[in-house]
Amino acid sequence: MQFGATPKRLEEILNRNRIKGTNMFCSRQFVRAVDELSAALEAASQLDSIAGDGGGHEQVMAVLLSSRAACLLELGDYRAAIEDGDRALERKPNHVQAWVTKCACLDTLGLAEEYARPVRAAVRVFGHSNPVVSSLSTQAMATRPEDSLEAPLIATDEVFSN
Repeated sequence: MQFGATPKRLEEILNRNRIKGTNMFCSRQFVRAVDELSAALEAASQLDSIAGDGGGHEQVMAVLLSSRAACLLELGDYRAAIEDGDRALERKPNHVQAWVTKCACLDTLGLAEEYARPVRAAVRVFGHSNPVVSSLSTQAMATRPEDSLEAPLIATDEVFSN
C-alpha cells in the first residue's frame, strides 16, 4: 500500500479494490478477491490512522472482513475465515454474512460445540424470527440436539474467542 497517500487517494484505492474484490468473488476468483479485499482493508486502516479517531470506517471494514472471510471459506482456509468473521463481528455484531460464514466454517470443521455458541449469540442479536437465525438454529439442533438454543446465552467476549 502507498504510505503517505492523501486521504482522497486512499478512498479511491479503498473503493476500487472493494469493487474489484466483489467482482472477483462473484466470478469465483477467490484468491484474487482476497488480494483485492486485503488492499481495500489496508487503505481503510490507513484512513482510520490518519483521522486519529477511528476515522469512521468500522462499518466498511466489517463488510470487507466479512467478504474476505467468505472468500477464505470458499478456499478452505476455515481458521482464517473464522478470524476475519470474528473481526467483522467485533465491528458490526449484527452482520449476518459474518455470522453465516463463521457458523459454516465451524460446522465444516466439525466443531459442533463451538458452532452452537455463535448461533446462540445470533439468536440474542437478531431474535428467533430472523430467517437466517432460524436456519442456523435448525442446523445447530440437527448437529447437537441436546444443546438447546434456549439455554442461557454466553457472554459476547466468549463468542468471539476461538
